[in-house]
Amino acid sequence: MIIIFVRHATAMDKKKFAKSGNPDSERPLTAKGLKDINRIGKILKKHIIEKVDVIYSSPYKRAMQTAEVLSGIYKKDIKKAEFLSADETDYNQMLSLLLKQPNKSVIIMVGHNPSLGNLIGKLVVNRPVPVVSLDKSGVAVVRLEKGGSRIKSVELVWILRADVLKKMCLG
Repeated sequence: MIIIFVRHATAMDKKKFAKSGNPDSERPLTAKGLKDINRIGKILKKHIIEKVDVIYSSPYKRAMQTAEVLSGIYKKDIKKAEFLSADETDYNQMLSLLLKQPNKSVIIMVGHNPSLGNLIGKLVVNRPVPVVSLDKSGVAVVRLEKGGSRIKSVELVWILRADVLKKMCLG
């Protein structure tokens, strides 16, 4: 199984948005954030991961908007996953979900820092520590192999910053 962890794209400034009186969970992406994730999504599909089976996202607006762009590129529906929200890092929910997936699955998970780093840490080193810190629109890929109803092996394959992904050729 391949799990592609994607941090949400650039969102509106937190302090400016707070003045609106709306909860942080409603903070949207900026125009630049939408443009960046669209470009990164196209690069991912063309050069790195051609197809995915499912996209999971934090229910927060900025993560859902990021997932919606990826959904349009990969032509897959989005499933909300509370454990990917900025306030959650429920490893058991993630583990339960992963163990239900076929071993050949390719999954995108869109969320936030530090929760993504903590989830990756729990998978890779069996401790909820942020082994990676993804920048906005950054991507980490983990390979997971199941053996029956348990995880057999986990490997952190690579991490790419958004600025590196944006420099990759679209041609």
